[in-house]
Amino acid sequence: MSALDGRHITFRAPISDGSYYYNYKGTHSIVLLALADAQYKFTYINIGVNGRISDGGVFNQSVLFKVMPNND
Repeated sequence: MSALDGRHITFRAPISDGSYYYNYKGTHSIVLLALADAQYKFTYINIGVNGRISDGGVFNQSVLFKVMPNND
């Protein structure tokens, strides 16, 4: 059994990249996506995707999504 969730980490974006990190909450962020097992141990972490992408979008672009169909 595992749990997967994402969290927007707010920060001050560089002036030259302002809209790249702008999210639906009206702030600038990067997304932390993590998977934890039943013993609260992280088994997968993905951080750094720009805040414009949703949690589901981050998951769909992740290595975890690519290896899950094969049980790798």
